[in-house]
Amino acid sequence: MASVRLRSDVIEMQLAHVQESQVRTTYNCALDERRDMMQKYADYLDSLKNNVR
Repeated sequence: MASVRLRSDVIEMQLAHVQESQVRTTYNCALDERRDMMQKYADYLDSLKNNVR
């Protein structure tokens, strides 16, 4: 996972699951970045799974 560079604020938002109104705007704006981050992580996990013998 070290080869994947992700913004730390996007990672924190993903983990926080905060639903307050001020945060919701930021949360929604970063949704595309969060989807991209989770897809990269899923791809990484798939690569680990496929390389295990």
